[in-house]
Amino acid sequence: MKDEYRLGEPVEIGIRNGSDGDYYYQSTYPGCFNLKFFDGSNVIRPYPNAEPARTQIYLLPGQFVVPEGTHCDLIAEQPLEPGQSVALFTWGQHICIKDRWGCMESLPVESGEYLVQGEFSNVKGGISPGSAREPGSVTTIKWSFTIQPN
Repeated sequence: MKDEYRLGEPVEIGIRNGSDGDYYYQSTYPGCFNLKFFDGSNVIRPYPNAEPARTQIYLLPGQFVVPEGTHCDLIAEQPLEPGQSVALFTWGQHICIKDRWGCMESLPVESGEYLVQGEFSNVKGGISPGSAREPGSVTTIKWSFTIQPN
């Protein structure tokens, strides 16, 4: 992963375990459970449901959903051993604006500052939906980068 990309350049998203113990990650849809994406806007966006929801869910300020962060019905946890690196997915610099068990419609991002925030647990099942988090079991990582105009 780099500190700077050109607009439209694919962004390889990967992780490396620099600790002395195992951490777990979702190998099928890490963009759903482990990673959150943010731009520098602080705009509060609604979750991009394709159809109106009975209760609208809002994302955190500046957060957006990547197409690779939709269709989150499969949970496949894998251990990331000390020193191990894993390529998770390639982000095509798009924001999902319509999700229905997979991104149906997306828009390209603009140039600017971006942040990927990840949460990984040293306990299997520690980041799964509805999981109770044990104190001290989750570590947070942050990676910021710039997308430059062409």
